[in-house]
Amino acid sequence: YYSIKDGIEKNLSKSSLKFVIDNIIRALDGRAEVIGPKIIYECDKNIKFVADWELLKEAFGYLIDNAIKVTPESGTVTISCLQKASNLLIQFGDQGPGVEPPLTARVFDGLFTSDLMHHGRGTGLSLAIAKEIIEEHGGRISCRNRKDCGTLFEITFQDQALEC
Repeated sequence: YYSIKDGIEKNLSKSSLKFVIDNIIRALDGRAEVIGPKIIYECDKNIKFVADWELLKEAFGYLIDNAIKVTPESGTVTISCLQKASNLLIQFGDQGPGVEPPLTARVFDGLFTSDLMHHGRGTGLSLAIAKEIIEEHGGRISCRNRKDCGTLFEITFQDQALEC
């Protein structure tokens, strides 16, 4: 047994961020087709860096799966990856009900849900696990409401050894 907070031995390798997210989307594609939202994805194919990609696939998969769950059938899930100098910003957006502003920091607490009456699936741990994985890789994750509707999760990796 290990705790990610105690640190884990990472299996590091260099990979393309676009390749990894493409594979996650393909794996979840059937789920999106059943539930309905469209996935719009933009990422430069040349963004590469060293990470434990199995762990990051798990974290990104949780964010995409949660976005699919809360987005209406006619809505859109958006994913974008932007590189500026040695910083990387990855955004996962949904068109769900959003999160009440005082609760945005708490969504990363294990077992937290803002609506127990309508929380039917899952354990309430996925965002807490995703946060720990991202922080284990030197990143930060935040959550905020979008202007129109829904929530935007932003992951920032600073001073990463990115390759273009």
